[in-house]
Amino acid sequence: MIGLHGLIARLHALWAGFWLNRVAPRFIACLESDSREGLLDGLFQVMGLALLVDRRYRQGIAAYNVSYVFQRVDHPAQLAVSFAGGRMRVSASAITTPDVIVTFTDNDALANFLFNDRLDLIGSIVDNEVSYVGNPNYLRKLAHMAKHLQLKFAPAPGLESQRPKSGRCLIHALSRSNPSDMRSACHCGSIRRKYS
Repeated sequence: MIGLHGLIARLHALWAGFWLNRVAPRFIACLESDSREGLLDGLFQVMGLALLVDRRYRQGIAAYNVSYVFQRVDHPAQLAVSFAGGRMRVSASAITTPDVIVTFTDNDALANFLFNDRLDLIGSIVDNEVSYVGNPNYLRKLAHMAKHLQLKFAPAPGLESQRPKSGRCLIHALSRSNPSDMRSACHCGSIRRKYS
């Protein structure tokens, strides 16, 4: 039975990897577009698939039990995301007691907040683009996870012409020959530790 369970888990990961290679380019294209429609849906779709495929990414939320509610100022619709027991659940219905409630003016403001090179929580609040209720460290964790996905799936500068025709994303290729470039180019702590 253990062998069958392992085989099923491996097939599930292969299936998720297949869909991740299909969904990630659309997410990056949405992130780079001007309208950024469907940004949160794309982010959480890619994040969910990455959690199924990448063991290290999954370990980052193993003991992470937090719920978020995202809402636009001019929109009554909400998007709820909860992390519990090493899994992520996304729903359109409201959570009764979320840990963090994020209200944003538009998708551009949310993208500037989540995918900024330096998480500028104060700047976004002062500009009245993003407001939140809850622990700011939970917002930093989510922004770190989102930035990790952007760096993983966005093509490195100058490599756009080398994008494979099969629809697969290139892993973000930073210069491994010069570790100081890695530290300055990425705020991701795991990359800093790995190449220090």
